[in-house]
Amino acid sequence: MKTLKLTPLMVLLSSAFVAADLGDGTMMGQMWGLSFGWPWMILAVLIWASFWILIIYLVYELLNKLISQYRGDKPLDLAKRRLAKGDISEKEFESIKKKLK
Repeated sequence: MKTLKLTPLMVLLSSAFVAADLGDGTMMGQMWGLSFGWPWMILAVLIWASFWILIIYLVYELLNKLISQYRGDKPLDLAKRRLAKGDISEKEFESIKKKLK
């Protein structure tokens, strides 16, 4: 798990250093419009940070959704679902509801 935390940091720092190196006023840096130096480095870090925050958020939401599907449902929720499917009648649902309370 620690390698997952280090990897985004390493990517952020490496992209920032590349942006800073190309922004030294050489032909390559000017050709790509990177002659601003530090502002490009800060922008690169912000872009990568936003990217990884988005990825982490999406993975969190996906895992949360999957876990909630397989987590034990409450009995009343199961009864409601069975009623919606038509597996049980309203009378049976009310009986289950009374027993659960």
